[in-house]
Amino acid sequence: MNRTALRLIPPVLNPAALSLLLGLSCSPLSNAAGMLAGLDAGGGSSSYATGISLDGSIVVGFTHHQGYRAFRWANNNMGDLGVLGGKSSQASAVSADGAVVAGYTQLASYQSGDTSRHAFRWVGNAMSDLGTLGGNNSFAKGVSADGAVVVGYSQLPAKPVTGDVVRHAFRWANNVMTDLGTLGGAVSEGAAISADGKVIVGQSDIEADRASHAFRWANNVMTDLGTLGGSSSYATGVSADGSVIVGHSLLAGDTVLHAFRWSNNKMTDLGDLGGATSLANGVSPDGNVVVGKSRNADNTFQAFRWTATTGMQSVAAWLDAGGVAHDGWKLESSMAVSTSIIAGNGINPAGIPVAFIARVDTPKPQATALPAGQPGNQQ
Repeated sequence: MNRTALRLIPPVLNPAALSLLLGLSCSPLSNAAGMLAGLDAGGGSSSYATGISLDGSIVVGFTHHQGYRAFRWANNNMGDLGVLGGKSSQASAVSADGAVVAGYTQLASYQSGDTSRHAFRWVGNAMSDLGTLGGNNSFAKGVSADGAVVVGYSQLPAKPVTGDVVRHAFRWANNVMTDLGTLGGAVSEGAAISADGKVIVGQSDIEADRASHAFRWANNVMTDLGTLGGSSSYATGVSADGSVIVGHSLLAGDTVLHAFRWSNNKMTDLGDLGGATSLANGVSPDGNVVVGKSRNADNTFQAFRWTATTGMQSVAAWLDAGGVAHDGWKLESSMAVSTSIIAGNGINPAGIPVAFIARVDTPKPQATALPAGQPGNQQ
């Protein structure tokens, strides 16, 4: 697998809206409980989630029917975030409290044949154009916990002689979009940002554009995180404090792609579920839970959840262990994880691509009966 192939692997899409709790199932086992809920967009539309608030009560993403529309789900209602004059939009990330959404949208000029898309920031029921780094297109991919800082990538102006167009990672704050540069190559892309907005992760071409590597940007310095032995790697998520980074990397030989977790200057291979491919899409705020998708031995994909204790396990197995029913569902990808809830994408029992949210509650210790005559024992 080459560098181009790595970049073309699409990010796993996340849950959309709990508007209609399609396929809601909650089957407690012993004193453990949880839930699996499909987020149906209605009208035959598919839904895909890309981000979740800190408490898991708000989900963002996009629906697809005759076009793509960004949504924000809250209070059992899937709200359309609109567009900046064009026909389509997609939400990519949401602030910790769910009040600010970042993504990208077609512009009004789309109606006259211009296919440009611009990064947006949505707050207070209004979508604002974040502009570009001089080129035609920009895409917002992450937002800080307070919603004040947005990260993504933007095209630069076309080169005067060749007309070539490249893209660079950006950091937007206080109405200014700043170019973060590269690791020496032509292209970089910002993918996620820490809670305080000071750490940004993504991918950049290295010198001579011979490969792309995951990066961590902080204090105006972009640092190469290396790979798991292959030529390329890509960072997709970062913990709240910026100390844990997740993504995926080619292994030695460039034929196998595995999810990784980076901390303390070390990139750890998270393995796979039997099919030689796994991709990490998100990490919990504390850095302890990694989510994504992994190929099965039969070449299909399924959503995974990883912790240091359990290793990589399918979300289906995680739900089974918690006594949460998921009959009829194909849970294909986990995209984001809040403090306790996973948002992902799958196929519901009706065969429709639908975003989902899933939770397994931690069993509460049962009270131990006290011997007769002990304090607290009722005679």
